Amino acid sequence: MKKSIIFFSLLLSLTTITLAQTNTYDIILTNGQILDGSGSPPYPANLAISQNTIEYIGNNESSADVTIDTTGLYITPGFIDLHTHADRQLANNRLKNALNYLTQGVTLVVTGNCGGGTCDVTDYFNTLKTQGLGLNTIHLVGHNTVRQAVLGAANRPPTPDELEKMKNLVNKALNEGAAGLSTGLFYAPGSYAQTDEIIELARIVKKHNGFYASHLRDESNYTIGLQNAVREAIQIAESAGVPLQISHLKAMGTPVWNQAPDVCQIIETAQQRGVVIYADQYPYTASSTSLAAATIPRWIQADGKTKQLLQDEKLLPQIKRKIPAK
Repeated sequence: MKKSIIFFSLLLSLTTITLAQTNTYDIILTNGQILDGSGSPPYPANLAISQNTIEYIGNNESSADVTIDTTGLYITPGFIDLHTHADRQLANNRLKNALNYLTQGVTLVVTGNCGGGTCDVTDYFNTLKTQGLGLNTIHLVGHNTVRQAVLGAANRPPTPDELEKMKNLVNKALNEGAAGLSTGLFYAPGSYAQTDEIIELARIVKKHNGFYASHLRDESNYTIGLQNAVREAIQIAESAGVPLQISHLKAMGTPVWNQAPDVCQIIETAQQRGVVIYADQYPYTASSTSLAAATIPRWIQADGKTKQLLQDEKLLPQIKRKIPAK
């Protein structure tokens, strides 16, 4: 019979302490199967908590104010959700408790994904701390945000001075507590960046021992193709010497169906030569993005001329032909 799971926060330090035969704690979970996060098989044990800290894991006789029988259940550390877009929701006083995550056992989320993370990390964290927060949060500075701050919606490479400003913004965000850099190379203005621009920014991440997370430039056959987009992400991480986390890895749409084994082989080959690579997936068949990102060609979105170009009757037939077929 499939066992249910009981979750406990990563906020709690998971340590085994040898104590006297009988002790008194705030809470004891008895008869559960411990999954400690190390990759070891589950094992039966009691778990004792005092003052929000795990004080003991073992089978000694103990007493507590509250005893919970977890027979048939797993006891695990909290889960980590590497890819969320909960930035605004967590900063919303009404939603700050994040009960949708906590009730699923998620106790740490990563925000700022797909190139959208704020550069003003201190302000963001101060907001979360001031109003209170229901779970742990890691933030990534977003390449799209950085590029927008320096180049606006320009469809061109940065000048040396502009690139230096971008690097300074990334460095500032990392100094303020960001854990790495995210890109959304599928989206404007991130899509206007060439590979070497991202490598230069990722080298700043390397100095802070951070990681690089990427919404790939293409998850289908819209521009460079899925497999080349995976290769680009690997090239960036490998050149900069940083770990890579590929966001919501997928083969999106019929043109790239059956390419998943090839994509996995590309990743595994890079891992074999020492590149640290992770990827996340979501367990549903639909995808989620903005209407503009899904339908409007990126050259229409460049330089702040989207509205003007969409109103050009002569261009409309050409624009419609460029809308990706799903």
